[in-house]
Amino acid sequence: MAIIDVDNIMYKPKADDAIAWKFPRDDVSKWTKLIVAESQEAIFLKDGKIVGEPLGPREGGHVLSTKNIPWLRGIVAGAFGGQTRSPAQVWIVNKMEIMEIKWGTPRPLLVQKRWGNSDPMGFHVQSCGDWSMQVIESQEFLTKMVINKTLPEGYFGSKSVKDGFRATIQQQLSRDLNILINNENISVTGFMDHTIDLGESIKHGLSPVFQRNGIEIKKFNVASINISDDDIAKLSEYDDYNRKGGYEKVKEIETNKIAAANPNSGLVEALSGGFGLGVGLRAGGPSGQQIGSTNDPVAKLQQLEQALAAELITEEEFNKKKKQIEGDTQDDPVAKLQQLKEMLAAELITEEEFNEKKKQILDSM
Repeated sequence: MAIIDVDNIMYKPKADDAIAWKFPRDDVSKWTKLIVAESQEAIFLKDGKIVGEPLGPREGGHVLSTKNIPWLRGIVAGAFGGQTRSPAQVWIVNKMEIMEIKWGTPRPLLVQKRWGNSDPMGFHVQSCGDWSMQVIESQEFLTKMVINKTLPEGYFGSKSVKDGFRATIQQQLSRDLNILINNENISVTGFMDHTIDLGESIKHGLSPVFQRNGIEIKKFNVASINISDDDIAKLSEYDDYNRKGGYEKVKEIETNKIAAANPNSGLVEALSGGFGLGVGLRAGGPSGQQIGSTNDPVAKLQQLEQALAAELITEEEFNKKKKQIEGDTQDDPVAKLQQLKEMLAAELITEEEFNEKKKQILDSM
């Protein structure tokens, strides 16, 4: 809670994650008592800039005067029984360690496993854990992280810090996961057991960024690293064949699997001829036949996603073919809209792509 009146300024955080609090008034008077608790520092701003040195804990508090606050000059008076006040902001920063700040991957991260000079295999990883932090330079922290921010709850907390560094943490996690996964001394799926190593690596990578903002990252814990059972099986299979120099054989196996699951789809012809992948497969149909013999665009996109997941086509080829399929819908605008809706429901196109295509159809009616 905050104790606020003309003569006293003291802040007791109302939340465990509170880091910075601003005295609601934008002016202070001489002889005001400022109470700074243990592990807190008080900082003054005048004309938008930090003035003076931070004030730490002191028995009995600090009585503000021109002696200890030289810049304190009164220019506003009268409204407080003649008491003179000076335009200034008072901020109190909590320098205690803030513990157990949760983090996680909001969506799976794409990482790649490489074998020598062969093409990498992409798969998705999810991870979560917690970290802790402590403000070490309150002026730096206030200037770079807090000032001019909106404080709807009356304080700046660890959630705001987490939101500010969310993208940085995800990028560091992705970099360090790729390094860990490609460590030749760790088995192909053994990286999931190296949570402590990953946490230390992420902390090391993040520390300079946090320090530039007046923060020390004390701990970074990785609770779990998870991939799907299908990806584990695929990793093991790719690893086995690549150690034998058989990467092209893996491609062939993957294509055969898709063909077996979709015997009438025409996907094999598309993969073996339509994109010029040269995987050595031909299956009753002319070389160069495009995705799917079906006219259903939803089924075509599903087949296309299977091809991308098996790394039998590139992202560029996928996007090019996807646009072509989206444009190959029926002439009937109602049928086109229905197909678009089915694609969206199957998560084959994004909401943005759906709305853009929908507008094109409606404009053509």
